Amino acid sequence: MAPTRELALQIEEEVVKYGIKSKLSSLCCYGGVDKFKQKMELQKGCDLVISTPGRLIDFLEMGVTNLFRVSYLVLDEADRMLDMGFEPQIRKIISQIRPDRQTLMLSATWPKDVQTLARDFIKDPIHVQIGSLDISLNSDIKQNIEFVEERHKFPEYALNFKFL
Repeated sequence: MAPTRELALQIEEEVVKYGIKSKLSSLCCYGGVDKFKQKMELQKGCDLVISTPGRLIDFLEMGVTNLFRVSYLVLDEADRMLDMGFEPQIRKIISQIRPDRQTLMLSATWPKDVQTLARDFIKDPIHVQIGSLDISLNSDIKQNIEFVEERHKFPEYALNFKFL
């Protein structure tokens, strides 16, 4: 599961590469496009489904599919999904997946709401952390904001821009 259509499509691109070698079929389900084609493909069956929470909920509520056979769940950018308000949908989806599933949560940050979600839905978790939990600014980076009049917003002006 991914928070956005763009990320779901990126994941699908990589899954297709993997699927060719392993002979696994996949389907990407996301909002903003006609449900009918995705519904037909989902009903045919596949090994892997990449989806946004909203579209997956749509298909569950329509009775197009169920999650009884899901044995491996990946929540990519879990922190972003929570920031976008998807917690109720995530909880609804997870409640319909068998309890003996394996779950992988990927998150750039480790805020309290992600920790709570992990505690609620992952048994015997293993926490892998890359980098520090303390988010701090790099003191070597200097940012300057320059307000420019409309008449100066041309390529000639950009050539005079200097990086410090």
